[in-house]
Amino acid sequence: MEISADQKVFVHCIANHRVSCFIGLFGQLKWDWTTQYAQKPIQKTWQPDAVWSDYLEQMRSEYQLEDQ
Repeated sequence: MEISADQKVFVHCIANHRVSCFIGLFGQLKWDWTTQYAQKPIQKTWQPDAVWSDYLEQMRSEYQLEDQ
């Protein structure tokens, strides 16, 4: 996505569930989004199950994305 930073990028998944998680994580990693802000696209499309909630928590911890 960084290669196309000056262009619109279409990111797709069948129901946008998983994509919303990756967009939220990317926003936190690259655009300094807060966790609360990153959760907005996720909550707009679904409530992640335990597997995806654990994944989000693990990635936020691994990349130190938790809010200060």
